[in-house]
Amino acid sequence: MVDTNPAASPEIWILDFTTFAIEKLLTQDCEELLVRKGLRRLFTSNSFDVISDDAFIGLPHLEYLFIENNNIKSISRHTFRGLKSLIHLDLRGNSFNCDCKLKWLVEWLSHTNATVEDIYCEGPPEYKKRKINSLSSKDFDCIITEFAKSQDLPYQSLSIDTFSYMNDEYVVIAQPFTGKCIFLEWDHVEKTFRNYDNITGTSTVVCKPIVIETQLYVIVAQLFGGSHIYKRDSFANKFIKIQDIEILKIRKPNDIETFKIENNWVNLTLISEISAVLSYHFKDAVADKA
Repeated sequence: MVDTNPAASPEIWILDFTTFAIEKLLTQDCEELLVRKGLRRLFTSNSFDVISDDAFIGLPHLEYLFIENNNIKSISRHTFRGLKSLIHLDLRGNSFNCDCKLKWLVEWLSHTNATVEDIYCEGPPEYKKRKINSLSSKDFDCIITEFAKSQDLPYQSLSIDTFSYMNDEYVVIAQPFTGKCIFLEWDHVEKTFRNYDNITGTSTVVCKPIVIETQLYVIVAQLFGGSHIYKRDSFANKFIKIQDIEILKIRKPNDIETFKIENNWVNLTLISEISAVLSYHFKDAVADKA
C-alpha cells in the first residue's frame, strides 16, 4: 500500500508491505520504490527471510525503515548501501544468528547516526538473547572472507586465464567443445566482463596469453589439429595466426606455463604423462622457434 499526504509534498511517500506475503525482499521487489525518489518511510513487517544486497538502492531520502517481525537470520553488509538519509531502523522480532557474518552489523551499530531499536541474538547458543546493540567486534573471534557471485557466463571450460593489456583487464576462456578461446574485457562502467573477441579452433584446451612490451600473443593448445601462436593485430583489430607448433612435439596437451629466461620467453607445455619444453624468441610481430 502506498499512501501520500495531500497536504504535504507529493514527493513524500509511505510504503507498507505488511499486507503482502513476501518470502524474500529482493532489489526487483523495490522497483516501485526506485521511481519514488522521495520515499521517506518503508514498513516491511512480513514473513520474508532474505534481503538482497542493494535492496534499497536508489532511495537516498528514505528516513524510516521498519523490517521488524520477519524471519531474518542474517543481513549482508551491502543491504543498507545507498540509504544516506536513514535516521531510524527497526529490526526487532527477527531471528538473528550472531555469527561472523553478522560481525559487520555490530560494528555498524557502534558508529551509525541512525537510531536503531534494541535487537537480540537467537543463536548460536552462547549468544542467545544477548543484545546485539551491546556486543562489540571483540566478541567475534573470526576472520571472514566472503565471495558473492557477480556474473554468470554461459561457457563450459577447462581453463581460464587473466591478463592486462593496454591498461585494461581481460579474461580468456578455453572451450574444448566449441573449440574457441573466448576473450572478455572488463567494463569499468558496468562493472562486468563483456565480449571482446574470440579465436576459433578445434578442441581447444588452453589459451595462454603473453604480453611482451605492447604486443599481445596467445598460445592456443588443442587436443587435435595441432597448436598455434596468434598475435593481436591492433590495426586489423583481430587475432592473426603467426605460427604453427609441431604436432609431434605437443600431442594432446593439457596445460601451458610460460616463463622468461634473460630476454627469451620459454613455453613449457605439459603433454599427458610427459613434458616437452619448447623455446621461442618473440621478435617484432613474428615468433621464431629457437
